[in-house]
Amino acid sequence: MTTDFRTAAADLTLNKLRSVGGQSLADLDESGCILIPGGKGLRYLAEVPSLVTIIGCWIAFLAAIALAAMKKISERQALLIVIAGFLLALVFRKVRSVLMKTFLSGRADGFLKAFRGLESRSINIEEGATVQKVKFLTEDEGVCLMDPERQRLLIEGCSYRYVIYAKDIFSIDPISGYALSGARVVCRMSGEVIDMVLKSAGQGPVGSLVQAFAPQNQAAGLAVVLNWNLFGTQSPSYREGGVPPVITG
Repeated sequence: MTTDFRTAAADLTLNKLRSVGGQSLADLDESGCILIPGGKGLRYLAEVPSLVTIIGCWIAFLAAIALAAMKKISERQALLIVIAGFLLALVFRKVRSVLMKTFLSGRADGFLKAFRGLESRSINIEEGATVQKVKFLTEDEGVCLMDPERQRLLIEGCSYRYVIYAKDIFSIDPISGYALSGARVVCRMSGEVIDMVLKSAGQGPVGSLVQAFAPQNQAAGLAVVLNWNLFGTQSPSYREGGVPPVITG
C-alpha cells in the first residue's frame, strides 16, 4: 500500500494539536496538516463532471469536423460548435472553482468560515516529486488563504487542511510546463519535510488561455503572491538562509 506523502506529517500534527488542547489547526504556532475524513470521495465527485465535460467537448469538436466534411452541416455551423465547446471548456474551470469554494465554505470547522476577511486563491495541490506525471486525480484541491499579518498560509483542501508558516519554509520556486502553472513549496510540517506544488486553479477564460500559452508567467505570478504575503518580497523565488524583509504596514 502506497503511503501518502502527507501521512506522517498529518499524524504528528494531530498528536501535537491534542497535546496543546487546540481546537483548530490555526491554533498551532508551527506548520502542519490534518486529514479530513471523506475528502477523497469529494475529490472524485468533483472530478467526474470535469472529465465528462472535457470528453464531451472533444466529441463535439470531432463530430463537427466529421459532419462538415460529409456536408451534413455547413462549415459555419461546425465553426459555431467548435467555438461553443471551446468556450465551455474555458468557463467550466471557473464554475467548478466557485462551486468547490461554496462547498468548502460550509464546513463548520473550516478555515473559510473562520477567516472570511483574508485574500483567497483557488489551488490544486500535488506532490512535488510527481508533479510532472499524468494523473487522473491530483493529490488535493481547495482554497489558499493569505495571512500576511502572521506570515502564514491557511489552506482548506478537500482531503487535508494545511497551515504553512514562513519560518518553516525552505524554498519557494515557480514551476511551469504544459498545462502546469504553480509554485513549488518545500517546508517542514511537524518535523517532516514536505515537498508540494500549489497550482493555479479556477481561472476564468483569460487565465486559462494564459496558462495554456504562457504558463511560466502565471507560475511566477503565483510565486510572487506567496512570497509577498509570507516574506514581504516580490521575488518569485525564496531560499531559507537569507533574512526576509520585515513586513510593515
